[in-house]
Amino acid sequence: MTIESVVNSIDDFAKWPHSKKVISFGWALHSIEKKERFGRADLVRLYGSTKQTPSSNFSDVIAKLLKEKPRRLISDQKGYYIESSIFKK
Repeated sequence: MTIESVVNSIDDFAKWPHSKKVISFGWALHSIEKKERFGRADLVRLYGSTKQTPSSNFSDVIAKLLKEKPRRLISDQKGYYIESSIFKK
């Protein structure tokens, strides 16, 4: 299974808001690529490899996700990660 194959299997993925795409890409980076943390470069790479139009301002998308309650995206010195309850859904 690849991230690209997962995205290609979702009919309306291109219509999803960027916040939902970022969380989905983060989940895939943890689950499929086995990355403990990820960064902006990982997200840009996935937008490209899945042929999605990237956000015109990743900083705003990330900032909003980091402020939302309950938190789905968390940041530390090593990068970003997805809150563990996301994996239980």
